[in-house]
Amino acid sequence: MSPQPLGKVSIEEVISEDPALVRLIYQYLAWAAFWLVAASAVGLVLSLKLNYPDFLNSPFTVFGRLRPVHTNTLFWGWTSLAMVGLCLFGVPRTSRTPTYGRLTSPAAPAATPEGPAPSSSTSSALGAQIYGNNCATCHQPEGTGVPGAFPPLKGDPVVLSADPSVHIRVILQGVYDKEIGGTKYAAPMPSFAGQLKDEEIAAVASHERTSWGNQAPIVTAADVAKIRAEK
Repeated sequence: MSPQPLGKVSIEEVISEDPALVRLIYQYLAWAAFWLVAASAVGLVLSLKLNYPDFLNSPFTVFGRLRPVHTNTLFWGWTSLAMVGLCLFGVPRTSRTPTYGRLTSPAAPAATPEGPAPSSSTSSALGAQIYGNNCATCHQPEGTGVPGAFPPLKGDPVVLSADPSVHIRVILQGVYDKEIGGTKYAAPMPSFAGQLKDEEIAAVASHERTSWGNQAPIVTAADVAKIRAEK
C-alpha cells in the first residue's frame, strides 16, 4: 500500500482546536505585540538621540545604555514570543500533523474512600470522551485511521491482543516510525503518560478494545500502573 499524500488529508481530519491552546497562542502573540511596541519606542528614542544628543539628557538614557535595551527588547522579547506563537499555530496546519497533546484532559470521576468504584458504564463513557478529545483527530471517530498517515485501531492486532501490555505501553510511551500491516507510519504518536492518569488510560484503552467491532479484554487501572512502573 502506497502512502496517501498528506495534501489530500483535510486539516479538519487532523487538527482539532483546543480552546486552551488557542488562548495560549493569543497570549504569546499579545506579549509579542507588547514587546514590539516597547522595542519600537526605544528605537525611536535612539534615532532621536543619534541626531539630537541632548534629547532626554539623563544618565539612564544615554545612547550607549539604550542600544542593548533596544536589542534585547527586540530579539529576546518580540522575536522569541512571536516565533513560538506562530509555530504553535502554523506547524500543525502546514504539516497536517498534530504536534502537541491537548492542554486539557477530562478528569476521571473521583472515588471517595467510602464510595463505590466507578461503574463499567461510567468507565465506558470516560473512555469515549478521552478518545474523542485526544485520539479521534488522527485515528478517526470510527477507528479507521487515515491511510498512509495514521494507522487504524479497528481490527489492529495490538488492540485485539488478549495481553494488553503492548497496547498500554504505546499509549503511555508513544510510538514513532512504526510499520503496521505492511505500511510504515512516519507521523509520531505522542506519549500520554504525563497527561492521563492510570484510570483514564485504562478507560480509553478499553474503549478502543471494545468499539467498532473489536472484541478484546478490557484494561484495568492496575494493568496500567504495572506497565507504568516498568523501567
